[in-house]
Amino acid sequence: SAPQFRLGPPQINEIEIARMTDRSIRESECVNLEDLCIIEGDKVWILNFDLYAMDDFGNMFDACVIAAYAALATTQIPKTEVVDGEVKVLDERRPIKLNSFPVSVTTYKINEHTVIDAELREQQVGDARITFGTTENYIVSGQKGERGSFKSAEIVEILKKSIVIANNIREEIRSQLKS
Repeated sequence: SAPQFRLGPPQINEIEIARMTDRSIRESECVNLEDLCIIEGDKVWILNFDLYAMDDFGNMFDACVIAAYAALATTQIPKTEVVDGEVKVLDERRPIKLNSFPVSVTTYKINEHTVIDAELREQQVGDARITFGTTENYIVSGQKGERGSFKSAEIVEILKKSIVIANNIREEIRSQLKS
């Protein structure tokens, strides 16, 4: 997707993106885990994400969380029937139940300026990065990256902006998923 990504074992930036995506989904309790239960204490559906970036123009953190949520929101799992402890997978499918809508918003600091949703070139010259994952009601994750730092007042201001932007992203994604 970009020159900084190579074939082979995951690189540190890829691992960080995967962990941030996982944390945003898991810590938001987005997926109703009881809905994945087929036989309590014995059989459950397992969900896995494989995200492949076709192009990296910047902000892979937020793009991956959006992609993961969109995948969950459109996932259909087979209906099942349990007879005498045996699971029969039916031809019908149903959507999984979701509890929340996690969105992450990433901000880069370049000198004394902050840039939300940075392009690749802006990321490359950024001194520091902070990503907040939120749901409609909660802050579910936060991660600081790069060598630079943020002042506490900057973090508070970035978080306030991130919450507003995340709500706007949610509205847009919901409208796209409806169509």
